[in-house]
Amino acid sequence: MDLTLDDFESSVDAKIVSRGLRYWEDEHVDTPEEREDGEWVAVVYGTDPYEVHITLERGRATRYRCTCPYDLGPVCKHVVATLYALRQHLPEHAPQAAEGLDGDESIAPQGARKGRRKQKTVAERIDEALATISPETAQDLLRRVALDYPEVRVLVFAESTSADGTSTKADYKRIIRESVRAARARGGFIDYRSSSQASRGALEVLDQAESLLANGRLERALLAYQAIVEQLAPVLEQADDSDGDIGGCIESALEGLQQCAQQADDAQLRKTLHAYCLRESQKDKYSGWGWEWEFLGVAGLVATSAAEVEELFLAVDEHIQAVGGRPAVSYYDEERAAEIKLGVLRRQGDAAAVEEFVVEHLHLPAVREQEIERAYDDGRLDDVTRLAHEGISQSEEQRLPGLHREWREWLLRVAVDNSDTNGIREHARELFLIEGRFAHYETLKETYSASEWPTQVDELLSGVWGQRRWYAGGIASEILIREERWEKLLDLASQQPSFESLDAHRKHLEPRFPEQMVNLYSHVSRAMLAETTGRATYQRACQLLRRIRSLGDEARVEELIEEFQEQYKRRRALLEELESV
Repeated sequence: MDLTLDDFESSVDAKIVSRGLRYWEDEHVDTPEEREDGEWVAVVYGTDPYEVHITLERGRATRYRCTCPYDLGPVCKHVVATLYALRQHLPEHAPQAAEGLDGDESIAPQGARKGRRKQKTVAERIDEALATISPETAQDLLRRVALDYPEVRVLVFAESTSADGTSTKADYKRIIRESVRAARARGGFIDYRSSSQASRGALEVLDQAESLLANGRLERALLAYQAIVEQLAPVLEQADDSDGDIGGCIESALEGLQQCAQQADDAQLRKTLHAYCLRESQKDKYSGWGWEWEFLGVAGLVATSAAEVEELFLAVDEHIQAVGGRPAVSYYDEERAAEIKLGVLRRQGDAAAVEEFVVEHLHLPAVREQEIERAYDDGRLDDVTRLAHEGISQSEEQRLPGLHREWREWLLRVAVDNSDTNGIREHARELFLIEGRFAHYETLKETYSASEWPTQVDELLSGVWGQRRWYAGGIASEILIREERWEKLLDLASQQPSFESLDAHRKHLEPRFPEQMVNLYSHVSRAMLAETTGRATYQRACQLLRRIRSLGDEARVEELIEEFQEQYKRRRALLEELESV
């Protein structure tokens, strides 16, 4: 989502805004610098120094990212802190009213509506400086910087390899190796914060490979993709790649190999790639990641002669035998093996062999899914129905409920195509009760008249509670909201009231049942404070008191404050929070 400098607070979670504001007020943000037009960067000092990148277009942040590990929402506190710093740095984008959170005028910088003189970007200042330096001096400077900073060295090597397009696999590996070496700690391990640096060289090589592929230079592109996979695969054993920087490069390179195989017309190139993939699939360094199957899949795309197909199928069978003693993964391996073989048989155009293979492997969901898709695309809806029903029976025997849902989705699709009202009702109802997806709920609702639907809602609610799933309450609440059964929603919220449950439904319940909500807020605030807890819980309890006040019951608020001050007089943090109410 885009964020505006003058009103980003309204689009970001209040807690994140509060924490980001505190970071900015405590001067944990370096002055942002505009590296290129509209591209701003600032360092925010949190647990570690984090770099925040924000793209501004007419006061609107269209892109933003932070190097911190936060992943619980789209915006972290470091981004918010940087937005406050940018608002101060760019007063023309400050709020019109020159007010901040809760009317705090200190947040808005002085001269908020005055324009500013456009400063030169970092890129412009660098260009001006370079214009005053001779090529020889610039080259010597770059050499010294590359010697001292491995990340610069990687870029120099990468640029030199892309200059003439004649680089070898060894050249590409050197680039990758340099960034990996620079990212390793003293013990050789690459920690979470360094995995991005370790993948920098591979990303440079990946860019070159994609450019070579786009220009039809498949042989050169293959060398680059191969270098990435071969060089990075062992690195994962000694790295914390939680963000997927290293693994993502490997996955992209394997996809590149696949694209090369699909585009390869030259017989010798296909033969060479086939042999390479079979050879790599046997190496232990790919074991455990599933990448050996990626190599075998690429080999299947370029297998042409009978000898190549036989060699491929033998390699696939050998791999299945090698993992046969591991039940947890053998089922997946069997599916991959079947997909590779079936793909080869289809490309050979032997319809009889394909049909025989499919019949023998319909117990594998991936094969069944392919057959259902082909039958549906061909308009053979009876075959879709038969295959889906067989799949449901099989999934019940194997106790695989996820597959049960998948096959029933196909039955629903066929029922919709055939305008089969009874079929739509059966499958949409079953899917809704299994998954709780309201797309199925709406599909089901469309098949009933307004007078018929209330009875069906009652039956659905009974079915939802009968599932005894942990999320049944959430689904039931959503049904009651959609059907505007407000008293039932209040009853549900009152059964086991909590801060979360009341917060989820307050916008629906407060306007309709203010007195009951005051009672519920009072009950929950008392329950929250019944045990010794921390400041975060105290703040939430006080939030409930503020909601009681917003509903007009000031006397209840005063009563609760006095009660808590007397009952918990030793909890200093609570007393401070109550004072703020």
